[in-house]
Amino acid sequence: MLARGELDAALLCVAGGDLVDRSTRTFRPGSGIRPLFPTFRPKARATSLAANTEVLETVCQYSLEQRLTNRLIGLDELFHPATLEL
Repeated sequence: MLARGELDAALLCVAGGDLVDRSTRTFRPGSGIRPLFPTFRPKARATSLAANTEVLETVCQYSLEQRLTNRLIGLDELFHPATLEL
């Protein structure tokens, strides 16, 4: 449907434990089909809350924008105070 121009956008929902895109359709330049977001390329594996603050705050903002929450949730509300310094 996307290739035929019947949809404006589509989301890829990956079920299971990995994020491997198993789609077989390729869209060439000039087809009018493009990714909504650039390809995510992690710089390094961040394991601390402090290292992930920007990503977590973005998730909170998206949750508000998509009306999954009725207000902007702060990280101090999501995590126990003792974990904020990890």
